[in-house]
Amino acid sequence: MIVTLIAAVFSGCTLALYRVGRSKAGYGPYVREADWPRALQALVKDDPSFRTNVTAYGLGDFIDHRSIWRLDRDSPLLDHMLSNINLEPTDVGHPKSSELIGNVPYGWPSFDWTKCTWYATPGYGAQHIEGVDLYLIAVDEKSGCAVALHEWLF
Repeated sequence: MIVTLIAAVFSGCTLALYRVGRSKAGYGPYVREADWPRALQALVKDDPSFRTNVTAYGLGDFIDHRSIWRLDRDSPLLDHMLSNINLEPTDVGHPKSSELIGNVPYGWPSFDWTKCTWYATPGYGAQHIEGVDLYLIAVDEKSGCAVALHEWLF
């Protein structure tokens, strides 16, 4: 019984350290807005309403930064991004679409990806681009929700 108790305490501590390490490395859900990725913080800094109905999930934050964001239908940030970021129309055949689709966290709404409206940073996925924010956005026509893949390469 003592061995079982020690093993349980050790397992719990290991899991807690693993989760803290992952979140410090930019993996997993962001619990606080203050921890959101740099690019997302820059987008929402000028208008507090941009913070509403946005969920961010980290995909890595070491030298390169990667994250995925869910923007609910009534998120004013979605309209802001589509009208103020240099994006071009694309489709589900985009070179990074499988990366976006494969990184959607469990529990987020599921989309019919073939019926989404897609937008991307020009050249993203087709050529190596460094030092700028790169986006791939899929907007679900049925729900109006969007998923955005963000990447910044060193």
